[in-house]
Amino acid sequence: MINKIQRLFSLTVLLSLFIFYLFPLITVKAEEEPAPKWACLNSKRCDLADANCSANFVGNAHTARLTVNDNPALRPASSRPTYILECFNIDGSQVCTTGDSARDLNFKLCTVDEDTSQCKEDNKTTLVKRYEYEFQNLFDGNGQTVQMPLMTTADGNFATGALEWQDYTPGNELRSFYSLNFITQGVVDTGSLGGVQQSLLEFITTQGDCDGIAWDPYGVVFDSATLEPVSSPTKVELMKKRDNGSFTRVLKDEVFAGLITNPQLLQEDGIFNFNVKDGTYQLQLLGSTIVGGLTVEEVIAKLHPNYAKIYSDIYVRDEPIVQQGAAEHRDIPVVAGSGTIAALKLMPEDYSYQVIPQASRILIKNARVSHPYARIKPYSVIPDGQGGFRRYRLLKDEQKGDVVFADEKGRFDLIMSMADFDSAGGEQWGEIVVEKTDLTKTLPPLAPTATPIPRDVVPPVDPESPGGTSFNQFKNSILSLVRRLFPLPRDVYAQVQSSVTKFEPIPVYLEGYAYDAAGKIIPNAKVSLYLKYWGKPAFETTADEKGYFKITSENMPSTTFSIKYTSPAGQTATVSTSKFITQNKDYIAENKVQLYTYQNKAGKNPYAALAKQPYPFVSPKVSGQPVSAVGDQTDVNKSLVSTLTETVSNPMILAGVILLLLLGTGGIMLGIFLYKKNTAPPPEPGAPLE
Repeated sequence: MINKIQRLFSLTVLLSLFIFYLFPLITVKAEEEPAPKWACLNSKRCDLADANCSANFVGNAHTARLTVNDNPALRPASSRPTYILECFNIDGSQVCTTGDSARDLNFKLCTVDEDTSQCKEDNKTTLVKRYEYEFQNLFDGNGQTVQMPLMTTADGNFATGALEWQDYTPGNELRSFYSLNFITQGVVDTGSLGGVQQSLLEFITTQGDCDGIAWDPYGVVFDSATLEPVSSPTKVELMKKRDNGSFTRVLKDEVFAGLITNPQLLQEDGIFNFNVKDGTYQLQLLGSTIVGGLTVEEVIAKLHPNYAKIYSDIYVRDEPIVQQGAAEHRDIPVVAGSGTIAALKLMPEDYSYQVIPQASRILIKNARVSHPYARIKPYSVIPDGQGGFRRYRLLKDEQKGDVVFADEKGRFDLIMSMADFDSAGGEQWGEIVVEKTDLTKTLPPLAPTATPIPRDVVPPVDPESPGGTSFNQFKNSILSLVRRLFPLPRDVYAQVQSSVTKFEPIPVYLEGYAYDAAGKIIPNAKVSLYLKYWGKPAFETTADEKGYFKITSENMPSTTFSIKYTSPAGQTATVSTSKFITQNKDYIAENKVQLYTYQNKAGKNPYAALAKQPYPFVSPKVSGQPVSAVGDQTDVNKSLVSTLTETVSNPMILAGVILLLLLGTGGIMLGIFLYKKNTAPPPEPGAPLE
């Protein structure tokens, strides 16, 4: 018996040593396809004197000089094939193109069919239809044409140096530029972050720090009395001076590749744009009457005095405009009532809409209203019990407080906290109301003094103790009850012209059940998150046999997405995030699910302190690593990567645990043997020894 125990103990030790020394060498091959890595590029308009662009760009084109970020951590992947993308914002979603339809389809840069999850239209085609977009060329810093993909250097720079991207649209839409690499995970050390989900890589640098550029409008047509923009059916026509001294309309064959729309039909913001070669031009209006006058002074005398706070370079009828180099700007006043006043609206172009998951913030950037100095009112909403939503409460902008106005160009940004949203009551981010300001009265200041949000008034929710203190829980319960009993009316100021833009919420955590179109639970459903203009799922998981699933914050998109359910039989159902909240409202309420508070796979929130800080953040240390000052998604996601890296199990630790278990088991067995040996009766004389 002693020999058996010794052999067993020796085998245990040898097995433990084998595992301890060889386990770290074990690798796991990742089965995931190459994951995209996006990086924001610095961009500068080439028509600016200090852009240092080459001299070959076409005068009527939009040309931007592109360089990598000064921070090496935010550059493209090193020594890899790299593609350049130009992105526009449509209704808060980014639409990105490589400038080539076939390549867009290959990369799934497309509008996705909700039923088949297949591309139904590439993004370049979408931009052509919407903006008359035309990609022209990609140059290096010396003006030589380059082809994609480009190779990056060891430090993540372009081997060709700076790049120049050239395209054309008749309008002045905001553009931002990104690099795109596809990273193959290959063989992954089990102690590394190599197995990180595709969604984390995909959203690591998208949108957060890319403000983009826009070409200044050639001008705005406005009413001389109300100072409001004029819209269709008024058209602006560009005329060019000919050799005989006459002015005639500029034709398509007179500009590069025919890239001009002339005349241009005015939209809701009254803006017109003509990007043309140097020469002498005039402007004419079709459908409205330009204010008469022989000099600028005579014209200005007929305008409301507030014009100077909004418009500049006032156009005098039949004035010759000499363009040499930079585009000339003119604002055109029309006789009061001769043109149709533009409808008030939030312009669908330009603005980006995203969340900062770790800080429970909503971020609206580069938004623009059709009218100068419009009042901006963001509201949350809750289910109305009839399948829709009703207005719940006015949200505060963290930099401007309760009162937010657009500037003289109609532009504004918003940063709002979701930390105290009443998830149990179905509260979610829902709409922006814009109200027209009387431009002939005292105008609001351009930059209202920021009003800090008292943190005891809007307490952030601690995910490990929902609702915070008992007092705050009681206070929030009372406020929620009051808001539900006395909902805000649809038009608080009926006498003020206003318009409403709806938004889908972006939860930072999902937990609930998969339902089909008929409202029945789908057991074992595949759950896929899709962006509107990206053909690959941002993340996928599978519900259990009861249809239950959850997606933690590491894997959640930071921009708008839809949820697609696929049953084991192949039947599909696609729902919006607001529909998911409505379908699961009872479960969310009963289980106190916090949809807008960061929660990782371990059920923890390492960023709880961020939700309590005013914007812009100077974040605390996370898992021992300081996070730099952040005002965007990028730096927060960088800290997320370091946190995930630290929390992934180290194989040496795991091997050590196994070793201790084996040694402990062997020790217990040896102890049992010794105990039995000492307490057993002596053997009978002549009995054989074991």
